[in-house]
Amino acid sequence: MPIHHQIDSTRGMLLIVIEGDTTQAERVAAMQAWLSDPAFRPGLVTLCDASAATTVPTLAELEEIVGLVRQHARAIGRKKFAVITTRPVTFGVARQFGALAPVLCSPCRSSSSATQRWRGSLTGERDELARMKLDSRTIVCTSAALAAFAGNSVLSRLALGRAMIDAASFSTLRLAAGAAMLLAVLAFTQSGSSVFRGSWTSGLVMFLYSIPFSFAYTSLTAGTGALILFGAVQLTMMVAALRTGERPHWSQWIGLVLASSGLVYLVVPGLKAPPLTGSALMAIAGIAWGVYSLRGRGAANPLQLTTNNFVRALPLSMFVSLAAWNRMHASSSGVVIALACGAITSGLGYVLWYIALRHLTATRAAVLQLMVPVLAGVGGVVFLGETVSARLVVSGATVLGGIALTLSGGRRFG
Repeated sequence: MPIHHQIDSTRGMLLIVIEGDTTQAERVAAMQAWLSDPAFRPGLVTLCDASAATTVPTLAELEEIVGLVRQHARAIGRKKFAVITTRPVTFGVARQFGALAPVLCSPCRSSSSATQRWRGSLTGERDELARMKLDSRTIVCTSAALAAFAGNSVLSRLALGRAMIDAASFSTLRLAAGAAMLLAVLAFTQSGSSVFRGSWTSGLVMFLYSIPFSFAYTSLTAGTGALILFGAVQLTMMVAALRTGERPHWSQWIGLVLASSGLVYLVVPGLKAPPLTGSALMAIAGIAWGVYSLRGRGAANPLQLTTNNFVRALPLSMFVSLAAWNRMHASSSGVVIALACGAITSGLGYVLWYIALRHLTATRAAVLQLMVPVLAGVGGVVFLGETVSARLVVSGATVLGGIALTLSGGRRFG
């Protein structure tokens, strides 16, 4: 096997040696091997000797490894991590791993003389890693997910804005339909038993997005709600990106400001002094969605994880519905819209988003979501009979231009 390990219990060290060509399956198997070693314990100082390695993981494979690290964070513990390498690209990947896996308490270091050469070539290696993220599958999944989010917004606006159903019932039916759809898909594709082995944390985060979102739109205008929601999402994900080592290039900052300006230009005509309660609820929803997106970036199995989140969020939403029993009302149209939102635009849309997130940095994911209000505005024109305005066209072009600048300027994504 090209990867083997040795644990020195006396010195508290884990030595990992990587030689020749390695596959992702071999990397995962090696990681499981030392985690199951009787001598393994949390906090071991880890030295990875990759001086004889001839291959490195792709970014997608690296993020899968990071997902495994996060799943076993308690067993791994806080530790020092060092890499020995003779290849600049290997050291660049090691730095990327250190930034993605905050469970490591110190940055990767190199004992090789190649470090100086690496400093001069790191920009090129990062460019290569950035290009890996935008493969055809990522583009398709991202586009479909954003379209689903826009459809979700249009349908929610239709049902809640016209009082076809109360907010609590809408959220509960939406989560129930999403859970049912995803359980059915999971039953046909994978073993469904593992869906109940996840954490309640992600389910709680989904609940904290779904319920406040629905209740906020009973008092906020669509423009105000979109501005607060996606502003909170963007802020949350950008702060997290900076904390985990991402350093956007100046052109990406310009793209971010441009896209944000286009969004503000789109919604500001409808802005009034918004109700404090509705604004606070939508801000909570935005922060929760930002956290939910960040938690999904290392997902090894997006379908299973999303199903787990829906199943665990549902009883929390049912409790809110019971608490708001005296305000419950629903027309047949409202029920159908809620079910469609849950099964299609939410359930399947979130799976596609989690798949895309495995290949997107937090910065890119934050900016890309600014496209949703524009798409929702177009959906309102097409499906709700809203008027086409020059402002919508100019705003859409500004947001899309900012997004394009952010995606093409990825020279310093960490």
